[in-house]
Amino acid sequence: MQLLDVRPTRDGRRSPHAAGRSGPARNLHAAWAACSVVSALLLSACGGGGGDTPPATPPSATASAPVGAASSPAGGAAPTTLSADTTCALPDFVATVLKAVNDARAQGRTCGSQTFIAAAPLNWNDRLFAAAAGHSTDMAQKNYFSHSGADGSAFDTRLSAAGYAYSVAGENIAAGYADVAAVMQGWLSSPGHCANLMNAQYKDIGVSCAKGVPGVSSYGTYWTMDLAAPR
Repeated sequence: MQLLDVRPTRDGRRSPHAAGRSGPARNLHAAWAACSVVSALLLSACGGGGGDTPPATPPSATASAPVGAASSPAGGAAPTTLSADTTCALPDFVATVLKAVNDARAQGRTCGSQTFIAAAPLNWNDRLFAAAAGHSTDMAQKNYFSHSGADGSAFDTRLSAAGYAYSVAGENIAAGYADVAAVMQGWLSSPGHCANLMNAQYKDIGVSCAKGVPGVSSYGTYWTMDLAAPR
């Protein structure tokens, strides 16, 4: 498995692990990071608003909706377009993702050198899903693996373009994993991805899986998980 672990940095200084972004101001802390090659799977994480300690961000006054409910912090509800193209044709995609993520957050765990207590469940958000789906599809169709889009867009730019006004945000990506259980195991086994998943500041989530294009893509699947809290 090839791991590209990109983690937040609190003050904008580059670290061996990575970079972060914190809204609402667009003081983006750029960076890339540690990479090791092991096999034919890829992982990458990019977090926003902090570093190895919890991110320093404005407090969120937004209450969590019930588990599984969609929230749209910027304007009216944006319908989720679930299709074989945006879910890798996996059955019960949203319910399966929410259960896997929230079961993981329901118990404390150690992510590398960081220890996390149990965190509140995340809610599915259609705008985050739209951003994730666009990025997974783009990676598959244009055969690349990066938090930066083919057009140079950063993940936080994609969230804003999808209509999500965030206070803190993060992203995990992966390639080559067959289903939700497999990609979650990969993310939870990697410190940076695990830390993103366990970050108690996040309230909402959107996840997409796009199948690779035969003869074009290097991997069979491309995953994007966007996590955030609204302003």
